[in-house]
Amino acid sequence: MSNGSKYGYRGSFRFLGGISSGFFIVLLLCAMINLILINILPTIGIWLKIFGAAYMVALAIYIATSNPAKEAQPNSKSKRFATGFALQFVNLKTILYAITVFSVFIIPNYRDWYILTGFSTIFAITGFTAASCWALFGAAMEKAPTKYKRIANLLMGALLIYTAISVFFE
Repeated sequence: MSNGSKYGYRGSFRFLGGISSGFFIVLLLCAMINLILINILPTIGIWLKIFGAAYMVALAIYIATSNPAKEAQPNSKSKRFATGFALQFVNLKTILYAITVFSVFIIPNYRDWYILTGFSTIFAITGFTAASCWALFGAAMEKAPTKYKRIANLLMGALLIYTAISVFFE
């Protein structure tokens, strides 16, 4: 969202491509790790669900209580493909998302590698679409008053809490 507000959608497109490519690789790695863990320790599934839901609640609280302050000045390195790609390997939210989605929703139902690769591809495409929407939303929100940014943060936090609760009612 911040790149979209700094550079517009076109200016952040290479960065979005890097994010999506890195996200795909992280998804594949987390699918592999989850599959190994579930096969070695079948009882770990409930703990992964609890961990994933707790993370979503913590993220919701952080988003809902964050202050929409001014961003730092843009620099050219923040819109490169390599920056977006590398960021996914240190982005805790990406890693926890991948672990959560595979351990809670996918691996309990599917364990074949071609299916896991297919889900990773679908999630990467969905991630690119979502990141593109964030970039467009960021470009639009740059012009919005701060009070609307606060409402958007509260709404996103509430939706994350709803998602965390729904994990236990599948």
